[in-house]
Amino acid sequence: MACFVDDPAIVDMSGKRHEGWDQVRKFYELQFAVFPDGRCDINAISGAATGMAETAFHGTHAKSGRVVTAYGPEVVEFVGDKIKELRDYHRLTS
Repeated sequence: MACFVDDPAIVDMSGKRHEGWDQVRKFYELQFAVFPDGRCDINAISGAATGMAETAFHGTHAKSGRVVTAYGPEVVEFVGDKIKELRDYHRLTS
């Protein structure tokens, strides 16, 4: 959460918008509860005030043990050196 401004927003890969510090924190808490070993590998990155990264998500579902991968871009808007909004366009591949 230290990477975010005080009033951040995330648009998740399903298109749902999470606004404000509490909603963004809860979004990440749920993500790590479902995929405790989840990680995003950065394949490419570009930009400044607005940037884009092509990433690959990998994680093991906590209840089913199913390994999940998703690939795609993330578009990020910055204010100074902090994230104002992150839009996730990953698509599941497994």
